[in-house]
Amino acid sequence: MRSDARSHELFSRHPDEALTWPSGKQFPIPYHCYDADAFVLHGTVELPGVEALLQGENCHPVILRRPGRPDRGVAQIWLNLYRDTNFGPYREVVISFAASKEKETAVFPYKNAASLLLPGLDPRCVIFTRWLYLDSQPAIDVGREVFGFPKYRAELSFDRAQPEEQNPSEAITLMHRTRTSDGKEVLGVHLDLERSAWKRIETTWQLLRAIGLRGISRVGRAREAASTLLTPVLLKQVVTPVRAVGRPSLYPWSSECELSFGPETAGGRTLAELRFDPVLVQITMGLKFVMLADDPRAMDPIATP
Repeated sequence: MRSDARSHELFSRHPDEALTWPSGKQFPIPYHCYDADAFVLHGTVELPGVEALLQGENCHPVILRRPGRPDRGVAQIWLNLYRDTNFGPYREVVISFAASKEKETAVFPYKNAASLLLPGLDPRCVIFTRWLYLDSQPAIDVGREVFGFPKYRAELSFDRAQPEEQNPSEAITLMHRTRTSDGKEVLGVHLDLERSAWKRIETTWQLLRAIGLRGISRVGRAREAASTLLTPVLLKQVVTPVRAVGRPSLYPWSSECELSFGPETAGGRTLAELRFDPVLVQITMGLKFVMLADDPRAMDPIATP
């Protein structure tokens, strides 16, 4: 279903064009996401394991420094419902890690759950996208051939309780499960989140402590959010700037939420081995974004296998 958001000025500023690739397939570039709901689970992971994972990947793990406790790395699980893109609708789960593209590792102080957002506001940092599971072959093809995303075919279920009555600024209930095309479980998620007036005040206070008034003001004034994706060397390593428009809601991870990992898949097994500990949930309804790049056929990847 085509979204009215296709007329948004974000896409008129970055129009797409169909290009023919070495495989003979045609892909429109840049990638446009016109309408999506994104549920991002921000969490911490064991630092030595992330350091091993990123060896040879031209980046270094972000360090979360916790007073009196061992340092941790930062990771994300993205549960994305793409209702309208220039490759059609699909569903996707992304497993990523916060990393620094500089030689000097980025270190961030842990003050509260909102501290996990700090790498996303730092221009030194990238989102290292290691595993992507989705249910659309065209999106798999363009992701692998153009950008070097290690995308895999999967079956994804998103069950939301009474979605027409839910307001992401108040409460959300979501049951999700991802299995590979041969039936192996990647992960399962049960979100049961509420944000009362007191919870909203608490979240605002955490943001103030972690990011500061100046940081919150800078984010609030920005017309769009900027981030950078880094793909692994596995296929080809490409740096991709992203520009996004959307208003996120933040929820602390609650004891009513559940998260499980499948031991037979690389993504699920790695998250379990790294002891992924969910801390914060970021939900953006009606997300719009573009993945910018020059003609990637002429782009020199950072590294190839």
